[in-house]
Amino acid sequence: MPRLPRPQQPLAPLALVLALAACARESPPPYDPTVYLRVGLDPAQEAAALRARFAEDGFTLRARVEAPGVSAFAMGREGETLVRVITERGVALAVSAPTEGLDRAEVGLLEVEPSDPDGDGRPEVALYAVDVAAARRCVALLRVEAGGALREVTPVEEGLGGEPCVEGLRDVVGDARPEALVVVRFPELARGTAPAVALLFGGEGWARVGPASAAFYRDEERGRRAALEEARQGGDHDAVHRLAVELAALAWVRGADGDAQLAAFDGAFAGLELAPGAQLAREHARAFVARGWRDAVPMREEDAAEGAPAGNPAGPDAVVEGAGAGVLPRSGEAEGR
Repeated sequence: MPRLPRPQQPLAPLALVLALAACARESPPPYDPTVYLRVGLDPAQEAAALRARFAEDGFTLRARVEAPGVSAFAMGREGETLVRVITERGVALAVSAPTEGLDRAEVGLLEVEPSDPDGDGRPEVALYAVDVAAARRCVALLRVEAGGALREVTPVEEGLGGEPCVEGLRDVVGDARPEALVVVRFPELARGTAPAVALLFGGEGWARVGPASAAFYRDEERGRRAALEEARQGGDHDAVHRLAVELAALAWVRGADGDAQLAAFDGAFAGLELAPGAQLAREHARAFVARGWRDAVPMREEDAAEGAPAGNPAGPDAVVEGAGAGVLPRSGEAEGR
């Protein structure tokens, strides 16, 4: 007798429940097309599609960067600005302004040539933000790594204390590559205008520029000494105070020891008779230099009242946050498309 085929066994109850649950489960929601767009296309095509969407909302193009493996753009409309950086991963960075606290009042891009300014073989994107309170534009440098990840490589100088910030990029030493100008401001030592000095960073790894920067610093010092002579003759003791701090800082930059830095500071005031408020400010600044450019604290208004500006002792040029402050989104900060 021929054997009959065995009937199929019914699904076990647990297997049946799982099968039904799988059928009933909703499909996962699609990726947000305004963020992921058409994944798989190159960054330039992704960026073009995204720019078109923003243009439909009234944004106009302000800056654009195209380099191997990355496409970035800045756009704006009345009262709003945004930056998007697209790599092979999709939208790698999204920053918009203004933020609620106005620590980012405006954002944008610097169009830097060449696209690999430090010569390490990977392109960099220069993103900036403007802080309303500081009235200052700070730049963040983002390296595009293999695979499309972004890594911040913004140089920072901490040896002078103060408030460092990359305020621009330009070719200073004549090597056909831009250097980063890290400007250190000293709002705690301000009388009217905060003292400030610029330091040059460049080359692979964005290190301090060495002997090639000597001419730049000589010119910086020469210009301040000429301004100091004019301020002394005109009796502008606030300007003398600012220039004294800056000349001492430039002595630090060229590697002079503490005594030479104090000599540069004291020389600016030689022979001047200062009002009590100006004398207190001078002693406060000198102590900061003598401590190795550390532990500066704002003077109390009552201590510097005579001849000193009222209100915020840091003045209108005060810097609240450090290098790159407010440029990149804080951890967990949500951004739109």
